Amino acid sequence: MKAVDEPSSALPRELESAAGALAWADGLLGPDGSFNGAENAVGAYYLAPLAFANGGRIDRANLICEYVRGRFFRDGDINELADEPASQVANFRNAFFGVSAHRVGVWDMAFAIADGLERCQHPQLGGFSNHNVDDASRVLDIGSSAAALICLLTTGRIDSARRAGDFICGQMIESQPQPERRVLLRRTWDGDWITEFAESDAARYRIELGVSGQVYWFLGITMSALGQLYIATGEDRYLRSARRVFGWAVDCHPGAFADLTAAKVGWGASVLFAATGEEQFAVRARYVSHVLCVTRLAEGVWLRRPAVTRLADQDVATSLDTTLERICWLIEMARNLQARKAVPAA
Repeated sequence: MKAVDEPSSALPRELESAAGALAWADGLLGPDGSFNGAENAVGAYYLAPLAFANGGRIDRANLICEYVRGRFFRDGDINELADEPASQVANFRNAFFGVSAHRVGVWDMAFAIADGLERCQHPQLGGFSNHNVDDASRVLDIGSSAAALICLLTTGRIDSARRAGDFICGQMIESQPQPERRVLLRRTWDGDWITEFAESDAARYRIELGVSGQVYWFLGITMSALGQLYIATGEDRYLRSARRVFGWAVDCHPGAFADLTAAKVGWGASVLFAATGEEQFAVRARYVSHVLCVTRLAEGVWLRRPAVTRLADQDVATSLDTTLERICWLIEMARNLQARKAVPAA
């Protein structure tokens, strides 16, 4: 892990980096809770209350929740599915807005989101669809299922969270057809693996182990979800599966810990450290934290690299989406890394 020179203790720098980014976002926030230049972009809002709450700006977090209530929130959903790309991550966004609203104490919105997610849970398999529209585009998605698990656990829906965890372990991890070569990420609503897809969409459907330049956040959010479920239930199956996913991430080093989508991988590793105290998880989480700190621009923004290399080429909504998420995971990693003392790996 020598691609980035890591300081011996990155925690103060993590929080400083997150605070600077939050100040940038706060500078765009209007009196009605909207972000200037991104008033109609739901991607700028679903994690915003969590970022502001984690940064201690509870009044701003509440203001954003009320803006979302008036502008986006309908029947436990914050998305506008006419925007097809958003439908691929609709329940991911719903889930994290539910976590955000719960963290702030906006209970009615948090529980309405949880209700909506439960309506999207497969009645037999326990996984979650990527959106709430009952049509041919609905699939069972490991990322959506992990996000929903976290939201349901946060809102006290432990039975539904367990069912999601059992789906992820049994159907998405233990049953992988070629786990030494690739990780498949989606099943049809009928439960079949999706193995045929356009190469341009491959990042949504599979991760090739040992290959650089992929989308790795699916691994991170799965580690986080299963790690949190293990902490809540004490069931070893969830930790065993989370360890296996961590191994897949290690197989994808350095990209899984240094690319743009590594932020959730670091967060997931930090949750596993909080669950076990094992230094192997802390080392990876600190590495990701440091990468985030050194890739944040002086303005307080992260670029959607490698596609974007200049701030002038990135619109405000994308800057908010990218930056607010990394604020969340920097602060969550700092908290988890301080949660317990490290112990040697078993």
